[in-house]
Amino acid sequence: MNIWNILGIDATADRTAITAAYHAKLSGANPEDHPEEFKQLRAAYEQALSLAKQAAAADASGGSEADRWIADANEIYQDIHRRCSPAEWTRLLEEDFCARPANRIQARDRLLGYLANHYLLPHPVWVLLDEHFGLQQSAEELRGLFPPAFIDNIILPGIKHGDQIDFSLLDGGDGTACDEYLRACSQCLRATSSLDMDQAKTFLSRMEATGVRHPCTDLCRARISYFFEKFEDAEQQLKEVLEQTPRDPQALLLHAQLSIRRQDYTQAEQDLRQILEVAPDLAQARYDLIGCLEQAGRLQEAKAACLDLLRDLPYNRLVYQALIQLNTKLLPQLDARYQACPEDTENSMELAWTYHQMGQEDKADAILSSLPAEIAGTADYENLSAKIKLNRREWDAALVHLRAWESALREHDSLERPRLPEALHLQACVYHSLGDKEKSLAMLEQIADQWPGITESRRIRAQFLLQDSRLQEALQSIQQYQKEAPSDPAASYLCGEILFQMHQLQASFNAFNDAMARIGGRDAACLLYQCRILMVAGQWKEAKELLDQLAAADIKDPMLEYCLAQWAGHERRNEEALEHYKALLPACRGENPPDFAGEVFFRLVALQYKALDAQEKLRLVDEGLRHDPGSVSLLDMKVDILRESNNIPAAVDTCRELCRLYPTHPTAFETLGRLLQFRLRDFAGAVQAYKTQLSIREGAILHNLLGICLQELEQYAEAEEQLQHAVQASPQCAAYLGNLAELYLVQNRLDEAEKRFRQALTLSIPRQEDRIWLRRRLAITLRRAGRYPEAVEALEPNIKQEYIYSDLCLQAQTWAQAGDPQRALQVLHLWQTLAAPAEESYWQEEAAVLQQMGRMGSALHDLRRGADTSRECRANLGNLYLSLERYRQGAEIFAALCAESPEKDHLWDRLARCRFFFGDRKGAAEAATRGLACLEKNRSLYNKAMYYTRQAAFLICRGEYKQAAAALEEAERSPLCSQCSCPVCKDAIGLRVILLELDGKFEQAAQLCQDSMQRFPDELDFTVFYKRIRKKIGRKT
Repeated sequence: MNIWNILGIDATADRTAITAAYHAKLSGANPEDHPEEFKQLRAAYEQALSLAKQAAAADASGGSEADRWIADANEIYQDIHRRCSPAEWTRLLEEDFCARPANRIQARDRLLGYLANHYLLPHPVWVLLDEHFGLQQSAEELRGLFPPAFIDNIILPGIKHGDQIDFSLLDGGDGTACDEYLRACSQCLRATSSLDMDQAKTFLSRMEATGVRHPCTDLCRARISYFFEKFEDAEQQLKEVLEQTPRDPQALLLHAQLSIRRQDYTQAEQDLRQILEVAPDLAQARYDLIGCLEQAGRLQEAKAACLDLLRDLPYNRLVYQALIQLNTKLLPQLDARYQACPEDTENSMELAWTYHQMGQEDKADAILSSLPAEIAGTADYENLSAKIKLNRREWDAALVHLRAWESALREHDSLERPRLPEALHLQACVYHSLGDKEKSLAMLEQIADQWPGITESRRIRAQFLLQDSRLQEALQSIQQYQKEAPSDPAASYLCGEILFQMHQLQASFNAFNDAMARIGGRDAACLLYQCRILMVAGQWKEAKELLDQLAAADIKDPMLEYCLAQWAGHERRNEEALEHYKALLPACRGENPPDFAGEVFFRLVALQYKALDAQEKLRLVDEGLRHDPGSVSLLDMKVDILRESNNIPAAVDTCRELCRLYPTHPTAFETLGRLLQFRLRDFAGAVQAYKTQLSIREGAILHNLLGICLQELEQYAEAEEQLQHAVQASPQCAAYLGNLAELYLVQNRLDEAEKRFRQALTLSIPRQEDRIWLRRRLAITLRRAGRYPEAVEALEPNIKQEYIYSDLCLQAQTWAQAGDPQRALQVLHLWQTLAAPAEESYWQEEAAVLQQMGRMGSALHDLRRGADTSRECRANLGNLYLSLERYRQGAEIFAALCAESPEKDHLWDRLARCRFFFGDRKGAAEAATRGLACLEKNRSLYNKAMYYTRQAAFLICRGEYKQAAAALEEAERSPLCSQCSCPVCKDAIGLRVILLELDGKFEQAAQLCQDSMQRFPDELDFTVFYKRIRKKIGRKT
């Protein structure tokens, strides 16, 4: 019986609503006319009231039903065996709180909020939660409620993929220990896979320290032992693993590799076939099986397995090399004939050519060397010899054979003469490779004049001009060639290459179509370029269709490797893409690298960005820039690397170079502005950069950044104009409204600031940190206006909706500022209960309130408890001693802190004050001098108000009262610090009191203290100053 359907309302704990629904239904269920219906209605009514009563009792007990439900979830999670049981989670989801339709979203969000920090769940449990809450369908909504990384890296993979580690085998330890084990184990497996054994050993130690037992521990030990060639240890460790998990693919794979090392190929094959029953797509197992079959002499079977693997990994270099090796062992009749009759020169030459075509130049050369002496000097012999040398990039030797080939051709009859230009063309190519480019071009012109019917010379010339990036000359040359040889597809092909480099994509695509039309059919080289053009144009679907066709063919071309890498990257199969790019390194580092060499180096860095250190990244980027000095991607990346390694001057220089090379770059000036603004605090330079970027393109973000810089420069009118522009361009952007509100707050235009903050909070704000920041800034605005209850209320959503319990601390500070320390203390106690903050943090906050209440002994007790472990507690204890006029004790604390952190100017400030008021004017001056030096170094960290107040304090302690007064006037004219919740700078007022006191103007100083005591009830210093000054007035009278 569904009581809520009978009552006709949604589930609720509101007794009034339940009673109203009952009476509304009662009119249609007369006991005499419909006795059964009446009984059902009455039973539903009584049950609903009972549930409402239970809910009320639960609320009265101090914990909500939702809190108790999350507590139940925590109990399941902390017991690893219950955590692994879908039945336990099913029971949780069937509990009343979660089962009510009205609570579904709340239950989901509360549970995910818990799991954000307790996310190590087995795959079946994630699937169960997805079935119940529809997590995959709600992914976009959840990204606005939780960190996107939690959704994308934890929840969705948890639902879609199986577990790397079998949770059910975890033994020993509580939930926390198991979590520590699982994290360390995952990291250890990754480290062993990437052969980072130092990291692997670190993570293994962490696994062992948890006390949790699992076969993965021995698997990780075995992998490490295998790497360090401790094979007997690895065997024993694997034995332990396989006894518990006899079909584990990773354990079996390592066992097979151990068997291969001891040449037990039968056992290795057995292990590998067992793996492939469980994981038929495990490439490493398939590759190792090829080797086992080869070693067993089953060459045909090995070759079949190799071809089968190549169908899945068609351009994997290792697999291709395995095939070449097998083909070598299965040499056809050529080898047999050669062995039987090496003097058969025709067969020997054919075999040598075969080796050359397989890339085995040494074997081809060896066969040539074994031929009779009279063969040397023949056209075929010199031709092959030259090409072997060309493939080896032995340019001088190649040139010798090319000239010999030329001589042989000239001595032959006219049937061989057409090959003479080929020999000369190759000589021109060698000159170009040797760096004599002008001789190469002149030779090509000479060939064109001597053989006007053979126009290929102009095509080769255009090719060389293309390689030298002389694109316009290359285009002119190839167009001339096209006129002379209109039917030559190579002309259209090269024209397509040149047009592609000139970024004329459609014209380039058409040129390759022309080339294929002249060929009379589809051509792989043309299709490769067209595939590349489609990728650049963002037409990925069409590119993939072409790539599939090309991948099915037996093509060996760096551009195909490049296109495969590009497609894998587009599909986010990053490991596969990386392998393709690595395979391109020999071509990119060769004498004539492909035009995409710079891009290859860029991708190699991008795909390994986290794995490589800054030095290696810069080395690869600079290598790429040598190939492509004007590469925008590489220059952008270099800026990023230098910025991340904190080499900001070099980053700025590189960015300026990028701006110089590309003065209309869509983002370079913005990047320069951000570096100047956020890293060098060069706001004037940033303003210029942003204005230049705005002259290239409009953008709300640029107006926003420009406005912030102008605000820092105190050019408020222009800053407001820019920020208003940003808001008008993106009226739904809460951040821009927030920055405009900040500008008003800096100018103390509190009503306008409040209006903008509240307006921003009505918008959709996906990022939690943005919502939290806006509410905090609204609270600051209200505190400056003295509207303390409203400031407390502004923080409530952060606490109740975002579960940011630290904002209870801000509420406590607000009540303290309002002069209600008792209420502040109550809020702090609530913070301690809900958030369990670090003891030292709590003691500091509590001590501040206790001081305001006059409970100095309790405040001292709190701070002394934290002083041993917290530097902040020690500093606050020193401040309290200063306020209590216990200057010697304060000075001792601050002297020790300054010795530990001599770069902290605020510590020197407190030390100087303690000594000054203690009467140690010399010591105070010394501390102040050290502090002033630190202050100058740290100046970029402070706004003007903070800088000048601290400078004034140091000058007072040095006895330079006139200069201190001037600095204080600067501070009083400056905008308040951004985190200041007071309407005026109370630090400046405190220093003004001290100056008046030092000048003997006691009555004025006392009056200023009295006013400030009323205005700042949470500031103890004014009370201390007042008492001291009143004593002086008494002595004077």
